[in-house]
Amino acid sequence: MIEGRIHPKHADCLEVDKNGGLLLSHNFHFISACGTPLYTNYTPDYKGCLDYIFVEDNKVNVKQVIPLPDEAELSQYNGLPNKYYPSDHVSLAVDLSFKC
Repeated sequence: MIEGRIHPKHADCLEVDKNGGLLLSHNFHFISACGTPLYTNYTPDYKGCLDYIFVEDNKVNVKQVIPLPDEAELSQYNGLPNKYYPSDHVSLAVDLSFKC
């Protein structure tokens, strides 16, 4: 998303013709407002980053990013969800302002 295109051989492409002729693209200038956290999903079967907040960096400023729990905190439990985190995904939250 942040590179403006998805290569036809990328695993997230649902359908590519037999010649590999599909290229999905866009003209937005996306950034991930929260960066690329190590973990937004932390379960016994999968631990990694699945979630992003994409914004156009030429239209908004990222003012603040709510801190995410680190692996030391998440690893105290048998994954997510648990009694402290009600979802198997960690919440992403940011404060944004429009560029004038």
